Amino acid sequence: MGVKTRSKLNLEDAPLRVRYNLSALPSSQHRAGLAGLVTHAQWMARQPKIKGIYAIEELSEVGATLVVDETGLTEAFDDLYRATTEEVGSDQPYKDKNGAVKPFIRKETRFHDEKEKQRSKEVYIYQRVVPQGSFLADEDASLLWVKMWRDFTWGIMRGVPAQRAPYEARARGKASSDASDAYKQLLANVSVDLASTYFLGAQACNAEQVSFADDGCSQFLLHFWTLVACLYEPRTYDVKKHQSEPNGIAVVVPDVAELETFVVAATAARQARSPKKHGYRPHAAIVDVAVEGALYAARDLENQLCARVSRGNERRSCLGFDVFHMAKEGNNVRVLEMTRVTPTRSLLDEHLRVIESAADPIFRTQRLANLFGAAPWFAGFDRLLASLDFREEGFGSKGFRLDCLAKFKELKKKMEDDSEVAGIENIIYRLVRTYVVRRAEERADRNGQSVEKAREKIAKDAFLAVRSRRGETFADYFASTIASVPQFLKREEFVRFSREIAANPDAARTLCLLALSAAAWSPTKKNEEGAS
Repeated sequence: MGVKTRSKLNLEDAPLRVRYNLSALPSSQHRAGLAGLVTHAQWMARQPKIKGIYAIEELSEVGATLVVDETGLTEAFDDLYRATTEEVGSDQPYKDKNGAVKPFIRKETRFHDEKEKQRSKEVYIYQRVVPQGSFLADEDASLLWVKMWRDFTWGIMRGVPAQRAPYEARARGKASSDASDAYKQLLANVSVDLASTYFLGAQACNAEQVSFADDGCSQFLLHFWTLVACLYEPRTYDVKKHQSEPNGIAVVVPDVAELETFVVAATAARQARSPKKHGYRPHAAIVDVAVEGALYAARDLENQLCARVSRGNERRSCLGFDVFHMAKEGNNVRVLEMTRVTPTRSLLDEHLRVIESAADPIFRTQRLANLFGAAPWFAGFDRLLASLDFREEGFGSKGFRLDCLAKFKELKKKMEDDSEVAGIENIIYRLVRTYVVRRAEERADRNGQSVEKAREKIAKDAFLAVRSRRGETFADYFASTIASVPQFLKREEFVRFSREIAANPDAARTLCLLALSAAAWSPTKKNEEGAS
């Protein structure tokens, strides 16, 4: 597939040609930068009245050649770093690092309704520079995704005011030397410092006092990688507020393996993004854990490749994805987590099962953390349930109980379909459920209480008892209490259970807590559930 360029350009007259090979580039950000450069050059080629030469030739799966002159590169950078100014209001005046109030344009009195009473407040009006992202805005009619890119650019990539000069100069109509400097850098191709302005995770020196450096032609690509990176907003569930709160931003950098195929698929994936809102963010950009963004990005690419490129899928266009969980804390931008994700079919399928079956945010987030950490599905729930208020979250949440029940039912069905001997999860759930149901029936008969209320009370008492015991004390409690009602186990199931609870009592305890949560779920007319 060739790249169309404006017919008036004579590429033979270009004073500079730079050949890039994917295999020779040092990082995923550089390889994504090459894809971003190709995509941007293709978009610029479709714009009218563009001066100079800035085009891609010899595009293939393994690389591309940039043909450019200084005028064309100036045009490209003017588009890449185009920005405008807009007025924003703040309840408090902005202050510099010394605590001095920054000059504002004016003050306004604004009125708003609060509990049916009109109140006024004073607002300080400032001018703010806003990156435009012309190329991205052309693909996003809703502007939701573009706004997210703008917030990321201003808050993360250019989180320090000194890093915003290219945008601020163009917003104020001032000359900028960045294109000229970049052109000289391409010509000389000498070693240059690798700054965090362009490369996530870079610093002046590492622990051994070795400076981060790059060659000029490679670093040039880092101007473009954010154009093809995928952005997501991780949410952390606040148990006090009973709602999810934003927790920084997840930057998913594709490690491009087949350049031409990736550019086609990634462009189509961006154009197909949903305009559905979740507050002020795109609904599809909200994730529970940062690394989840890699699977959404992979799935979007796969969908486009299946429709357009019959011979490939996302594991051929990308080697994997590097995920950076970033957050701004005060005046500092922090990398909270860096993870490499290589999506496989089993990982994609299991992720889909989790997000479709788990509605409770606490249950779902822990399941996802276990999935990406290659841990058993129930790992970590013991620590989690010990820290939560059992009256409102975890055991106390009907959504959490229902998710536990759904998971155990899934395991039971899988066992039946595969004709397997019951695993430890199924054995513990059956023992726990039998205990709760039989004790609840006895309590209801004795006290005249409804079976549903009695079942919840029995499960809660057992839950608190198990939560406060570990090791041998838990094993003793299980044997003397949970196993105190008539139970039926096959011989091989009894042997498996005995070995597991002796060898790994902590895992058995965690499963017991989850099983008690599931057993506390009360069936309704719409959701009849038997005792067995």
